[in-house]
Amino acid sequence: MPALMKFRKILALMLLAFISTACTNTKKEEAETTDASIVTPEPQPINTLSESERSAGWELLFDGKTSHGWRGFKKEAFPAEGWHVVDGSLMIEYSGTGEKGFAGDVITVQEFENFELSIDWKISEGGNSGILFYVTESDSYQASWHTAHEIQVLDDFGYDDIHDYVPNLRQISGALYDLYTPSRAASKPVGEWNTARIKIKNGHLQHWLNGIQVLDLQLWSEHWKERVAGSKFSEYPDFGLARRGSIGLQDHGQQVWFRNIKIREL
Repeated sequence: MPALMKFRKILALMLLAFISTACTNTKKEEAETTDASIVTPEPQPINTLSESERSAGWELLFDGKTSHGWRGFKKEAFPAEGWHVVDGSLMIEYSGTGEKGFAGDVITVQEFENFELSIDWKISEGGNSGILFYVTESDSYQASWHTAHEIQVLDDFGYDDIHDYVPNLRQISGALYDLYTPSRAASKPVGEWNTARIKIKNGHLQHWLNGIQVLDLQLWSEHWKERVAGSKFSEYPDFGLARRGSIGLQDHGQQVWFRNIKIREL
């Protein structure tokens, strides 16, 4: 069976497996109105905060115009090449070197412990990236993912066509990479924006992708330790142990865009 068909079959089975726990969707009919006084509100501009968000403690991590507040992993400044601010998004360009990026990951100057993060992402064909949290820097580890957790960002629909590799379910969009499978497949196709909302308080991790909750777990629990021991991270003794750190965006060699990056501390 071709790789693409196998991957789509896996996604279909995954959806069927979790359909029994999904909430029943009810159809809602929109009431017609001829009241000219009702005005549809304008959508909020990207990379901005509403008054209610400001009141709730949200702050922007990306202003849509500059790289202010970000720097390269293990670097004092923002990368001079590879990463760009384009059309209101923070974009990493295609490296041409397979899945090895040349610009490196970028991380926030600020560090966070308990927080709620909202971020939009858009992937390229065959693209792979990640949203990292609790990023720390140590001479003992060369890459951010050696110690930081990663929420997977992937072209779920065409990754295997480009790379001839079918990701397992702990490697598709929304997963806590290589550790926990998302409860449902919730990503959108290449070219469409996805919205991730990641909430962590006292190790309780929840993740919503496009409004669908796909993760709900406890970091540092016995179950988490078992998952780490059975993963690629087992060779890194300090993996996942940090309880405070930067937010990171991964350079995995393919083009990806991020925008509307906002956070509030809990």
